[in-house]
Amino acid sequence: MFSLGQTLDAFVPPLLALTSGFFLYVAASDIIPDIHEQPQKIGTIQAVMLIGGVVVVGYVITLLGV
Repeated sequence: MFSLGQTLDAFVPPLLALTSGFFLYVAASDIIPDIHEQPQKIGTIQAVMLIGGVVVVGYVITLLGV
């Protein structure tokens, strides 16, 4: 059982990279074009929220030491 846990630890970095790639794809293909279709004020708010989400995730990752 313990050896399985060590084996799974080796897969964590590639899985995190794959997951972040999926999120970037969703942002590029769905969220960003939607922001451009909105009026400028709403689009700006959505863009700031998107960037804020990236900053929060980066901060949490830094705190966790991943």
